[in-house]
Amino acid sequence: MSEEKWQDKLPEELRDAPYLGKAESVADALGKLQHAAKLVGTSVRIPDENASDSDREAFLAKLGEVDGVARMPLSDDAEGLKALMAKLGTPEEGTDYKLPELEDFTWGEETAAALREYALEAGMTVSQFTKMAAKVAAKEQDATALTSQAGEDLRKEIRLDWGDTLEDREALIRGWMDKSTAPESLRAQFEDRNLDLPTMNWLHGIAKQFKGDVSPISKDGSGGDTPLDPGEAQAAMTGVLNDLTGMREDNPQYKPLQAKLVKLQRLASGSRAA
Repeated sequence: MSEEKWQDKLPEELRDAPYLGKAESVADALGKLQHAAKLVGTSVRIPDENASDSDREAFLAKLGEVDGVARMPLSDDAEGLKALMAKLGTPEEGTDYKLPELEDFTWGEETAAALREYALEAGMTVSQFTKMAAKVAAKEQDATALTSQAGEDLRKEIRLDWGDTLEDREALIRGWMDKSTAPESLRAQFEDRNLDLPTMNWLHGIAKQFKGDVSPISKDGSGGDTPLDPGEAQAAMTGVLNDLTGMREDNPQYKPLQAKLVKLQRLASGSRAA
C-alpha cells in the first residue's frame, strides 16, 4: 500500500496545481504561495494590446525605477531626454564637472567656466566632459609649444640678418614707439618678439627716419647706450650662445657674435673691455 500524500486530501483538480503538487507539506505549499504572491505584487507586467494609456504609463514608470533601465524618449521629449541623460551621468550643476589635472598645464578660470557651461548645455556626462577637457588641454599645450618655437625661430632669423646690431636696432624701434602712436597690439607683438624679419626691417626703417627725435630705449626701459651690469651681461650671453648653437663658422654672423660674446664675458666678470 503506497504512502498517503497530503495532496490526496485536496480536490482532484488541485492535487497537481502549481505550488501544491510538488510541495512537501501544507506548510511548504503555503510558503510557496506566499512567495508567488509577493513576486506578483512587485513584478512588471507588459501591457497587452488592450491595455489603457494609464496602464502603459504605469508600466513605463515602473520600469524607470529599475537600475540600468531607461526609457528611450522621443526626439521632441525634452524632459524625457533630460531624465535619460541624468541616468547616464549628466550632472545637475556645471560645477559637478571635474577638470583633469595635467602636468605643466593650468586651467584659466574663464576657460574652465566656459567649458562647464557648454558641457551642461550639451548634456554631457561627467566622463564625456573629462575626456573632452583633456583634449582641449592637449590642444592648448601644443599651441603654446608651437608659439614658443615660432618665437625662437623668428629671433634667430632676425639675429642672423642683423647680427650684432640687433639690440641697438630694437632700442631705436622701441624709442620710436614710445614717442609715436603705434597701436598697442603692435607694441605687444614687438615686446613679445612675435614680429618677423620683414616687419622688423620696416619698423627699423621708420624709426631711422625719426632718429633725431627719439632716444633709443632698451627692453628694460633704459637708454640704449647704458652699459650692462654683470647680471645683465650674463643674461645677454645666454641669448648669444643660443644664437651660436648650430651656426657654421662660415656664417657671416658667426664672428660678430663671437666678438659680442667676448665683450659680454668681460662685462659679466666686472672688468672693462679693452
